[in-house]
Amino acid sequence: MALEYCSGGSLDQKLLETPLKPREAAELVTASVNGSRRVWDAATGRELVGEPVPADDHDGPAVSPDDRLFLYTGEGNVVLIVSLTPDEEELNYRRYKTRPRPEVHAEQAKQLEKDDPFAAAVQRALEQRARGQLALEAGDEAAARRHFEQADRLDPRKSPPPAHP
Repeated sequence: MALEYCSGGSLDQKLLETPLKPREAAELVTASVNGSRRVWDAATGRELVGEPVPADDHDGPAVSPDDRLFLYTGEGNVVLIVSLTPDEEELNYRRYKTRPRPEVHAEQAKQLEKDDPFAAAVQRALEQRARGQLALEAGDEAAARRHFEQADRLDPRKSPPPAHP
């Protein structure tokens, strides 16, 4: 088993910040799908054979007692420890990945136009919505309103279905 800390410092630093006693904080308990439970030394990644296994009174995800860390198994025998409170670097990464990108929707609309006009129309509406979000972030409420209204007009999902004769 290997232990790895994701984002924001080393495992040792994180364990020192917890309110647990150092010995307790330095142990991890794993549970397998077959029900077996084992205790590990968090600093070395070695199993603590013969160490008493705490009672299984936890019925949920692997979260530290102070609710600040989440543990899960990655590929192989790696336990990843992730902070549940994202730091500024993580927040910036999330903002970057979820930022409005009208050019992506415009390109997708262009590619879909011939084979799937409905999907192309949805992408054109999403392009206008992204432009509205960018205008709003820039403080241009009038431009944002125009883009949002255009998005509503273009979005085929907002139109009533055609009447059947």
